[in-house]
Amino acid sequence: MANGNASVPGGKNGLNIEALKSLNWPTVILILVTGGGNFLATQNNSSQRQYQVDRAIDQIRDLHNALDNTEKRQREAIATFENLLNNDKQEISHLAATQGSQTLMLESQNKVMKLQTEILEKDSQILQQVSVIVHKFDRWKELEQHRGAPP
Repeated sequence: MANGNASVPGGKNGLNIEALKSLNWPTVILILVTGGGNFLATQNNSSQRQYQVDRAIDQIRDLHNALDNTEKRQREAIATFENLLNNDKQEISHLAATQGSQTLMLESQNKVMKLQTEILEKDSQILQQVSVIVHKFDRWKELEQHRGAPP
């Protein structure tokens, strides 16, 4: 009886049948049921909590993907707008050059028109002088015919 187990009949580690008989079994069962219920509730809550955490992580991942897609679309839109702006700048530059050329052309045409007007005015003056000469010549011819005709 040196090891201490011999003094406890029929049991290991100090547990004997008398102690088991003296237990209040309804209390033990209540403790086991309550503990088991708590264990199941904890497991259920843990499962629900894990499901909610997983769902939240999925939603966050979806939000990140949506933000990434939005950012990508915005960058593409900005690139498109920049491209359109560059095209518009080139077009404006081209239009400005064309307008400058047209302005020079119109100025040249105005100079030509002014010179043609001057030429027409001089031609008009010459025609008036020729008309005066022709009338004088006709009058002279008429007078010559009257002078040479017998009375």
